[in-house]
Amino acid sequence: MISILRARSLRPINELLPLLNAEGLHATLLDPKSVSSPKQIEAAYELAMRSTKEGRAVSERIEMEFLLWLGQSPHVGKAILRVGAKKNDDMLLAVLDAKTGQAQKLAKDCGLEVSGPFEPPRLSQSEEKLLLEKMALSRLG
Repeated sequence: MISILRARSLRPINELLPLLNAEGLHATLLDPKSVSSPKQIEAAYELAMRSTKEGRAVSERIEMEFLLWLGQSPHVGKAILRVGAKKNDDMLLAVLDAKTGQAQKLAKDCGLEVSGPFEPPRLSQSEEKLLLEKMALSRLG
């Protein structure tokens, strides 16, 4: 399961990132504008979990593998530029393999102010299909 919360912080993003994995969780920060659909998140999560389990992952860290799939790139730097958090006053905390309450606890421990769960926009069926196809093809190039 993946938990995604909308949050903000007074701390700069580069100070928050090391805190995310301090509790042994797999977490990352995303730009809310980079997420277009609930299925996009679900697909990136499932693809990251599967590629890691099958030994085909590009990254050793599951949260980075998730970013690669979500960012539709086999290159970490490009994926971070595309989907990584850009502003500390509006970001998403994504916690992979989260149990109930873990995302909220991590947000609190990192000093994040949570404004609630993230509700991504809804795309049309054809737009969503195209987005998922682009994600699937992103590992070819």
